[in-house]
Amino acid sequence: MMDSLESKVAVVTGAASGIGLGMAREFGHQGMRVVLSDVSEEALHNAATELQSDGIDCFGQIADVRSSAAVEALAQAAVDACGHVHVICNNAGVVPFGRQWELSEQDWAWAIDVCLWGVINGVRAFVPRMLACAEPCHVVNTASMGGLLSAPFIGPYAAAKHGVVGLSKSLRVELGGTNVGVTVVCPGHVRTNLARTMRQRPDGQPRVVSTDLDDFRNFLETGEQDEHSMDPADVGKLVVHAIQTNQFWLLPNAAPQLPVVEQDFQEMRASNSSLAAE
Repeated sequence: MMDSLESKVAVVTGAASGIGLGMAREFGHQGMRVVLSDVSEEALHNAATELQSDGIDCFGQIADVRSSAAVEALAQAAVDACGHVHVICNNAGVVPFGRQWELSEQDWAWAIDVCLWGVINGVRAFVPRMLACAEPCHVVNTASMGGLLSAPFIGPYAAAKHGVVGLSKSLRVELGGTNVGVTVVCPGHVRTNLARTMRQRPDGQPRVVSTDLDDFRNFLETGEQDEHSMDPADVGKLVVHAIQTNQFWLLPNAAPQLPVVEQDFQEMRASNSSLAAE
């Protein structure tokens, strides 16, 4: 358990905006040195400059989390610059929109590679270094309420985020009794730009989707920005508390979705009961 984060080191992927930037900012306010990582050089530079102007000790390191070599290089760069990494936040995420059978193989690969393989690569690169460190460390994996329930038109994202929840649960058991804790973050609506990431696909080309898909995407974009969505800075504060208390589940602003999760479990229990009665 990490009671104090003062003088510790955190690495955050997807740190140029949204929840990643919110976590990085709060880590800095806690006295941590922060390594910001993102795939966009310009956005990363802007984020680092913004935090540095706020007195936060940080620097940026470009990394495409889809690449295990890039994440390994990120981990080594952080260790070379800072000595140890105490917190890794595997946070980068994207969401392609569309019906599962209409999305291209590239769309599927993009979502799975960023949202799931990005976390896997982070675990493989950072956890061995953390285990070799005598100090308390922590892994923070950003999933989503989309990792506990599913909505239409975001099949690749939902599949990846369910995977993040599953691997985090397994990782928690595997790291039991060690110096490394685990938190999985499953946010509800947070003021981010996640719903707009389809405009930033690797090939640079926007997908043409039908009106109902456009309506759904607009609904998500509006939800991310409405008055009921959470500020990423507040998510950062909750993440700090989760690290300090070794809290596994963290569901920021997820109360509206929890009844749907419970409904899924009720359906499973009912299904099991009906089988037992036969």
